[in-house]
Formats: sequence, C-alpha cells, structure tokens
Amino acid sequence: MIILERPIASIYGNGANTGLSIDISYETTNIVPIIDSQVQNNFGRTINIGGAQIAKYLSSLIKERDIELYNDIQKVGNINDFSTYAVESGACGFNIIENETLSNPNNIKKDTYEIEFKGVKFNLGDERFMCCKLFFDEELTGSTNSFRFLDAIAASVACNEPEKRPNLWESIHLVGKFSNLIKNYLKNHVLGKSEHFSEFQSRDCKVMKIPEYFYGWQNSHNMATFLGAIIIAKIALNDPKYHITKIDYNELGPSAFSTKSFT
Repeated sequence: MIILERPIASIYGNGANTGLSIDISYETTNIVPIIDSQVQNNFGRTINIGGAQIAKYLSSLIKERDIELYNDIQKVGNINDFSTYAVESGACGFNIIENETLSNPNNIKKDTYEIEFKGVKFNLGDERFMCCKLFFDEELTGSTNSFRFLDAIAASVACNEPEKRPNLWESIHLVGKFSNLIKNYLKNHVLGKSEHFSEFQSRDCKVMKIPEYFYGWQNSHNMATFLGAIIIAKIALNDPKYHITKIDYNELGPSAFSTKSFT
C-alpha cells in the first residue's frame, strides 16, 4: 500500500517533479506548489469554488436568461441535477471569444450544445460559457471567498523563493474532475495579469499535458493524478528497497515506515 499526496501524483502524471498543482474538485480548488518532488503544503491555497458552485451558478443563469428552458428541465427533473450533469459532461467551459459577446442578455442560443438528461434532449446556450466566470469575476467571488482564483495562484507562487518561481509558472498542472472548465483560458488570463519581467519572473506560463508516450491518455489531462499514482505504485511496489521486511520491523518497529518514504 502507498499513501501519496494528490499534488505530487498530479505532476508525476504529467512527467514533471516541479510545478504548481491546481486541483479543481467538487466543492473546492486546491493550489499547491511542488519543488523537486517536495510538496510545499505551507504555501498552498484553497478557495471555495468547485464543480458544485459552477453548477449552481449555471442553474441561476438558465433561469435568468432562458426561463422556457428552465421550465422544460424542471418538468423532467431537478435543475441542479441537470446543471451538475452538464458541468461534469464537459459541455461547459470558459471560451475567450464567446465571453466577449456575453454582456448582452439577448445573446441567447448563439452556440447551443445538446445535452441528454433523463432521456430528454435539451439545447444549452451561452450559459455554458458564462458559468465559468465564477472563477474570475471579482463581483461574483470577492465577498464569499478569502482568495479569488487568480489571487490564490499568485499568492501560492509568491511564497516560494524568487529564483524558484519561474519554474512554477512554467509548469502548471491543471487536474481534477472539473479542470476542463478553464483549461482553454487559464494561460491567457494569467499572462494578462503580468506586466513586468525580471530574472525572477517568467515571461511565459505553461499548462502541462500528459506526455505523448502515454498513448490513450492525451484527452484525459484531468486524470493526471490517477496516472501519477499508477506510475509511483508500479515503481515502489516492485522495488525491494521500498519493502519492509520482518527483520526491519523487528529492529525498528513502526518507525520502519518512515525509512521507506518514496520521493
């Protein structure tokens, strides 16, 4: 058995040992830097935005912008269940081009996406782009979260030594079940916040992907944590130097576990 921290597994799955892990789960988003395979938990940040909050916001958008669709969904099932399913299915995601046209409430159904929910097909419009604004819009998140998304990223990186920060910006690992929501927008938005460059500040940030030699995983970037855990387990469990023998345990007792850590 191997007990492994999620951040380290996420960057191993993407073929790195240094980087910034951004794990978007159901209720929270955890941002943790890793330097040379050492998880910097003290520098990590957690914000109260995840798939559940995005789904809830999507429900309110549908009700506000397309009451007919809202009523049709309610006849079949719960609107929150529909929104959660839509978010999980990959139908939603922040799109830069679409976002530029969404300020007008009349721009409904510009680009629809068909979703089958409980045997009935519904066409979801621009709401599927708008719901992801919850990650970035200060008016939507400022009063309910101790850290906004981009602020949390910047704060987590800034806690590290200046010479190590560029390595984190150039190795961002976006993982988790709901990471598809912002995978196409994160790089542009982060770079847009940077105006000054120096030897300690990167000129570019890079969202890492699963290496090409892992055939069949190329469209599963959100599964990098699982892949990293598989890799480590295969190495550690098959290597005798990570095994605890009866002699080891008799000599050291429970402390023998601390001598077999995998880094």
